[in-house]
Amino acid sequence: MRIFSAVLAFALLHTGSVRAGEDAAALLEVPFEKLLDVEIVSASRYIQRSSEIPAATTVVGADQIKGFGYRTLAEILRSVPGMHTTSDRMYDTLGVRGLNGNSDLNGRILVMIDGMRVNDALYDEGAISSEFPLDVDLIERVEVVRGPASSVYGSNAFLAVVNVITKNGRDLQGGRLAASYGGFDTFKGRASYGRKQANGLEYLVSASGLNAQGPDLHYPEFATPQNADGLTSGTNDEHNKQFFAKAGYGDFSLLGGWGRRNRGLPGGIYFSDFDDASAGYQDTYGFVQGQYQTALTPQLDFTGRVWHGDYDYRGVFPYGGTNNVYRSDASWSGFELRLLSGHFEHQHIVGGIEVQQNWSQNLYSYSNATPREVYVDVAKNSHRVGVFVQDDIAITPQLNLTLGARFDDHSLVSQPMFSPKAGLSWQALEDTTFKLLYGESFRSVNAYKQFESYAPSSGTPGKLANPELAPENAQTMQGSWEQRYARVWSTRTTLYYIWLDHLISTAQVAPGFIQTVNGASQAGWGGEFEIERRWDNGALLRASYSQQYAQDRNGQRLVDAPQHLFKVNLLTPLFSPAWHGGVEILGLGPRRSDYGDVAGYALANLTLNWQPHPRLDISAGVYNLLDRRFLSPAVFDGVPGRLGVPTEGRDFRLKLEVAF
Repeated sequence: MRIFSAVLAFALLHTGSVRAGEDAAALLEVPFEKLLDVEIVSASRYIQRSSEIPAATTVVGADQIKGFGYRTLAEILRSVPGMHTTSDRMYDTLGVRGLNGNSDLNGRILVMIDGMRVNDALYDEGAISSEFPLDVDLIERVEVVRGPASSVYGSNAFLAVVNVITKNGRDLQGGRLAASYGGFDTFKGRASYGRKQANGLEYLVSASGLNAQGPDLHYPEFATPQNADGLTSGTNDEHNKQFFAKAGYGDFSLLGGWGRRNRGLPGGIYFSDFDDASAGYQDTYGFVQGQYQTALTPQLDFTGRVWHGDYDYRGVFPYGGTNNVYRSDASWSGFELRLLSGHFEHQHIVGGIEVQQNWSQNLYSYSNATPREVYVDVAKNSHRVGVFVQDDIAITPQLNLTLGARFDDHSLVSQPMFSPKAGLSWQALEDTTFKLLYGESFRSVNAYKQFESYAPSSGTPGKLANPELAPENAQTMQGSWEQRYARVWSTRTTLYYIWLDHLISTAQVAPGFIQTVNGASQAGWGGEFEIERRWDNGALLRASYSQQYAQDRNGQRLVDAPQHLFKVNLLTPLFSPAWHGGVEILGLGPRRSDYGDVAGYALANLTLNWQPHPRLDISAGVYNLLDRRFLSPAVFDGVPGRLGVPTEGRDFRLKLEVAF
């Protein structure tokens, strides 16, 4: 920590003594109050000031993504108060206030791109790591709403909503070529072009590719006389391709994207052979959305959207010379019609209907032995319909009341779901705001949880389908106090309590058989403290501390639920207007795994950005600067006694971007 303290002190000294660059000059044109009271679209599906929203919101902009050298959406989200990430070397999962960590592929988080649901229609996965089908360099900002949001979004808006808002053609106004090289032989390239024409047509297209050898990792539980350290050997590779395009003209807009990730599987997960080069898997996402948005009258706005999505998974897991192949796919389409009314004085009423048809939800797995043995063969389809309304009322200029509710009908569930929300935002003084929120949210069942079944095999229990599986639900209460000091500092203190019921889990229901069932309950409570300051020269300091408690109905601490989170983020100009530095500290307390406690850690990341020419950007980042080695908690993955999954140590990235 001494090294980091020196870096932090050095950066702080420069916040007051170095002239700002072009980004800082732009900040000076914005009133300070606007910097603290940002506009957010994700809380209620229309633009609101953050002070009017009773929920806890965080916005991470493109300047922070660049300044801190973030490489994935997961790295962006772990900087948000009350959130942490965990990796099993396949997927990153997002913990929110000690809940949902390492569980169900982020199905309790709603992830969106420009307001379009990204969670797939089979697993409900909210992708946040390298399988997320968008290059982070194309992100304008990420809006995070912590707390219940099913009253406007329905299923999966259970613990939080993450809305990734992409850049527009005007943000590029020309071409970009970017290339980077990082640790473990990681190469990445991107070509982008965007422009806004004089006639109003705006467009952006981009293609990216990544190849990485990946780190060799130590798995002591797989140690042998021939491999005493349990070291993998080049089986942790990754290959990634992404394409994205968007266009807009007048009231119409269109966007689409495609991403494919191929990754090795070194760690012997799910009983598979350790360090086998034939093990691996592939994730493919595709999506397209068209939108029409217009003002029908001066007091009535209309938004109509249609979308289509596809997801495809392929996995090969070797078992003693026999490969088990897993294949799954889903295809879905939908539309939304939404109205925003300002007819009544001091009120905004938003309401609409959302419909999605899941055309295919398929699961198939088999052994490549002769003759082929089929384990799982599921082919389903389903639909969902949601109707919602929310009324935001300015009772007085200082007091805002939010009332909302949504009804959802899912064909996989026998009864409709009702999700109410009520919130108050009171600006008691010019620099003091209090907020109070109560909301109920749900996570619906999916075809994977409901219908996957297979027979017992080689000592492994079989699994029974459960068509009667019911949705999970949560009740959340939270209050916050937001305060500004001397027009340069802002703080937010949030207290919350969350009760989760009917949680979906796996239980043994008969000799030799397991089943996915409802019944588990969990509770989470705690507090978050955040502080932020922006300097006139464009420097930014953000820090947060979260103390969180999460336990099951028996009072046992949950797996992967750290009690303490501590974060510091500092962006500052350095040396001259062409230089900027970003320093990040991430501290996380001890966590439980299935087989014991995993130690906490503190990481320091350092990024330097240099712009020697207006059309040239060069950056260098060092991640895990002090080379801390730690484990991510292991949950049941077929490896008895595994305490945790190893992570790589120090890493780096050199990046060059040219504009033309």
